[in-house]
Amino acid sequence: MEMFSTIGVIATAILGVAVLALLLATFFMWLGAKMAGVKKATFGRSFVAALGSAFITWFLSLALSFFPPVGPPIGFLVGLILVVFVIKGAYDTDFGKALLVWIFHLLAEIAAIVIGLLTFAGALMQLV
Repeated sequence: MEMFSTIGVIATAILGVAVLALLLATFFMWLGAKMAGVKKATFGRSFVAALGSAFITWFLSLALSFFPPVGPPIGFLVGLILVVFVIKGAYDTDFGKALLVWIFHLLAEIAAIVIGLLTFAGALMQLV
């Protein structure tokens, strides 16, 4: 019986992290769209762009993981183009502004990963 509660806790934690990551991506895409001067930069459109970008990223990662030598570089290029088109469609803007939103989003995601790693490393150091 204890195994099911452990699986439930793990599943809840994964779901919580996924929701938090989606909200974080939405916020930073919205911020990037505002900075890029996108006219239709709303939080709702940012949510759609973040959700579409995440779906494409995870789908391509899964699909191209079966081709290890060529998967990552091809996946990055194809993914970049598809994600920029999702952003372009979500904000109803041109390719250049959509690419700029993606760059802001990428920088924000890198910063979030670094903060998360430092937080995790700090928590591990407390255990030692």
